[in-house]
Amino acid sequence: MIRQDSEAEVNIMFARFITREESRNQGVAFCRSIIRYSIVLLLFWFILQIILFIMDSSCCTNPGAKQNHEHQGYEEEIAGVNTYKTGQGKSAIVLFTDIFGYSFINTRKMADRFAEESETTVFIPDYFHGDPINPNIENYRELLPDWLKKHPVTEACAIADKFISTIKGHYQSIQVNNRNFLCQ
Repeated sequence: MIRQDSEAEVNIMFARFITREESRNQGVAFCRSIIRYSIVLLLFWFILQIILFIMDSSCCTNPGAKQNHEHQGYEEEIAGVNTYKTGQGKSAIVLFTDIFGYSFINTRKMADRFAEESETTVFIPDYFHGDPINPNIENYRELLPDWLKKHPVTEACAIADKFISTIKGHYQSIQVNNRNFLCQ
């Protein structure tokens, strides 16, 4: 009888231990869930702040100081797209432009410099079919939402894919700036 009582006590103590252990495990799991949830919220908040900063700042829409530059390349139609072409290299760089398009002098200056310093051929296709945002218009930011509807990123990506397919066989390698970022 003494043995049965001690077994019963051991069983009760074991049951209490299991209950405490389960309770602790549930508490730990709950804490981990709260931490994960907090991290996700923090990341979401951080990303939202970045997006709001970008949309509110002029970093993406400010044409900056308009450069003086005598462009060194020429315009040519490639794959049915008006294109600025500069340089004479065996490798090529294809540039994606900002909202000011392929004819903006700052963009062409950058292309000419890339071509000269890297000894490549640099292409800037007209992703906007002759309809970039004009940086000389004072209220161009107000025009931006409607303009973006007319020129979705998917359309620019389709133009880029067709363009790259057309020039692929003519160059040893092709580097494309910002395409992977924009065209996912």
